[in-house]
Amino acid sequence: MNIIETIITRKSTRSFTEQKIPIQILDNILKIVHYTPCGMNAQSWFFLAIQDKEEINKINSIIFNCMIKSKNKNFNNYIKSEKNCFYNSNNLIFVFNEYNSLSSEPKIDAALAMYSILLTSHFFNISSCWINIVNTLYRNFPSFKNYFKSHININKMFLAGCVALGYNAEDICKNKKISYNFKIL
Repeated sequence: MNIIETIITRKSTRSFTEQKIPIQILDNILKIVHYTPCGMNAQSWFFLAIQDKEEINKINSIIFNCMIKSKNKNFNNYIKSEKNCFYNSNNLIFVFNEYNSLSSEPKIDAALAMYSILLTSHFFNISSCWINIVNTLYRNFPSFKNYFKSHININKMFLAGCVALGYNAEDICKNKKISYNFKIL
């Protein structure tokens, strides 16, 4: 698969099987993502990969409790469905970056790293989905932040997002709707 095909054919998966990604593939994804361009070549990110189902269930439970406490109407569909926020994936990569990175835009660097995870995963025939809700909850709920404090030193870091990885539990729509929004001067 060439780079153009990888970009065009990648789709987000919202229903994963419980199968874990082989550790060699996960290791390759985590090594390759370090080649992502970033401001000042700071490479101030940190990746926490989790494949332990018990840990994923803990995180999911914390997320649901945070959503309920928030009373944010946007979370109502999640809360009502009582589904796994990670679409049943047993393979998560949380992306952190330093607040005081050499880069002037560490949030953009982290977003590029997540996009690299999405593309690299697709190259290895692994499906993925960017889980954006985690960064909002991390900023607003100490209980969510404390989970990560118990595993890594996050004092100078923010959680940029999470990527759920795995194998499709159902067919993905073949026709991806694209809105072309650009102008050439």
